[in-house]
Amino acid sequence: MAARYLTVRYFPGAGAGASAAARGGCYTLRQLSPGGRYLVRASFYYGNYDGAISRLPVVFDLHLGVNRWTTVNVTAPDATYIFEAVASPPADFLQVCLVNRGMGTPFISGLDLRSLKAEIYPEATVKQSLLLLNHDRPTTRFAFNRYQFWRPVTSYKIFRILFKGI
Repeated sequence: MAARYLTVRYFPGAGAGASAAARGGCYTLRQLSPGGRYLVRASFYYGNYDGAISRLPVVFDLHLGVNRWTTVNVTAPDATYIFEAVASPPADFLQVCLVNRGMGTPFISGLDLRSLKAEIYPEATVKQSLLLLNHDRPTTRFAFNRYQFWRPVTSYKIFRILFKGI
């Protein structure tokens, strides 16, 4: 198991009411190029870190900027959950927030940001992001493209376009 999954950061104060940023459940990714393209990858591994396995599932929302990216629904303690988006920030930063839905404490194991060449994923603009729909099958990486996961064509899922600005 990758070392990144042996540690989690959790947000017990991320309850309903105040904004996610005010509750401490946000990461601000800074020093970006406005209009540039970035791969954002959030990964989650529960591993029963809090000894509350009987409280599964843990369900919370993941936001990219002000838009809901996806709902994280952790149903298995030993499974990894990986979500990817290709975003083009309108400013020099992006925010990734974990938003409590009242179904367990939001947590995260890893957050990656990779700069992409301008010609990759031209559909990603400052007005819309691309979201990977599924990442639950075995994957591999290649030396020539170490920032992207690859999987067999039979399990390939296309990106979904998020038509709201970030």
